[in-house]
Amino acid sequence: MGVGHRNLRQGADLDHHWRPAGLPQFLLPLLIRMKVVASNPCDALERRRVVESTPRGLSADRIRRLLEVLPETPLGLRDRAIVLTLTLTGRRRAEVIGLRVGDISQEGSAFYSYRGKGGKTGKRELPRPALSAIEAWLASTSRSLATQEASDPLSPEARTGRGITSGTFYTNLRRYLEKAGLPPGGVHVFRHSAARFRRDADESIQEVSRFLDHSNLAVTTTYVRQLEGQEDTVAESCCGDRPRLVPEIAEGFYFT
Repeated sequence: MGVGHRNLRQGADLDHHWRPAGLPQFLLPLLIRMKVVASNPCDALERRRVVESTPRGLSADRIRRLLEVLPETPLGLRDRAIVLTLTLTGRRRAEVIGLRVGDISQEGSAFYSYRGKGGKTGKRELPRPALSAIEAWLASTSRSLATQEASDPLSPEARTGRGITSGTFYTNLRRYLEKAGLPPGGVHVFRHSAARFRRDADESIQEVSRFLDHSNLAVTTTYVRQLEGQEDTVAESCCGDRPRLVPEIAEGFYFT
């Protein structure tokens, strides 16, 4: 039984190595000349069609349209703060929704600490419009960063007080996008938008990759490639006549 099984495996291995698709490139012409095979059998295979990726990432104008449909209620102000934080920081959904009050520190400028993919941790400056949106949302519920416990979720559910779930925010986002007349999309669209804005500000792929905490440049290149060909309205809609420098991206967002 064991010998037969071994012979079977040897035969299977031999068959695998001598399949035309697995032949070295230099060997196939030799086999054709020796009339072992008539032609390259792989020529008859239908090649997989390459489908262009649909560009992702919202333009500044579309983000403005999205924010305009958010209600001026505590719930709407909370979701507005989440959208702005996602867009301006480029952080992943879980990294923003999981923020707690103690993760925000104000040392002259405001900073936020986050726990990222693969256990990465970091501390980055929190853009002023995102901080203002967070403070406005807290004020609508008679709270502030100074009066909250450090362990309190920054974006709690209205009914339970526990942190909002990704599913709840995604459901709200779908409703907002539909109301704004925008195509449906997921929360990750804001991360793509953040990559777009950094590139529009003339940051290099390497700089955008570090900003997004990507493990390799190939991932960042995919992000940027998916945004090629989209109309650039960032300078006109967000930054006015300000210089297109990286610090000005956050300072230039005036969604009021």
